[in-house]
Amino acid sequence: MEVQEEVSRLIRKVTSPEDILSDFIYHTKRDSRLLKDEMRMFKDEMSELKEEMHKDRQEQNKKWGKLNNRLGTFAEEVAAPNMLRVSLEQFGSSYIIDYGVVRRRVNPNDSVQYFEFDAITLTYKYIFLLESKFTPRDEYIKISENHVHVRVLTQLGVYVMAMGESTMELLDFETLQNVKK
Repeated sequence: MEVQEEVSRLIRKVTSPEDILSDFIYHTKRDSRLLKDEMRMFKDEMSELKEEMHKDRQEQNKKWGKLNNRLGTFAEEVAAPNMLRVSLEQFGSSYIIDYGVVRRRVNPNDSVQYFEFDAITLTYKYIFLLESKFTPRDEYIKISENHVHVRVLTQLGVYVMAMGESTMELLDFETLQNVKK
C-alpha cells in the first residue's frame, strides 16, 4: 500500500504550496511511524538486555557465594596445616599435645563470653592461635586505622603468617626472634 502511494505521489507534479504541504505531512507521518517502530524495537531489545543482565547478575552472585564458601575453608585447608609445620620447623616444637581446627573456648571468668579461633595448636612450650583473614581490617585486630597491619602486629609481639610462593610463611619471625634475644 505504501509503495503505491509513494509511486502516485511521485508521478504527480508538485505545483502548488498545498502540494508541498501535503508532501511534508505525508513524509512526517511516514517518518513518525518508522521512528515509533524503531523505538519499539529498541525498547524490546533493552528489555531483553535488562533481563539478560539480571540473569547474569544472579549467576554471578551464585558464583560469588560459592567462592565465598570456598574461601571460608581457607583456615581449615591451608592455614591450619601450615600452622603445624611452622610450630615444628620454626619453633622446634617436636611434640603436639593438642591440635584443633575451628575451636571455641568459653571464658572461664565469664561463661557468656567465648573466644573462637580458626585453629589452636598446643605444644609443651607454646600455644599457637590462628585467626585467618583475607583482608585484615582494623576491627579484626583492634588497632588504629593508620598503621600497617604487619608492622603493628609485630610491635604487639604477634607473629604474622601469610601465603608465600609455595607455602605459608611467618613474615615477622626474624624480627620477633631478635627482639626476644
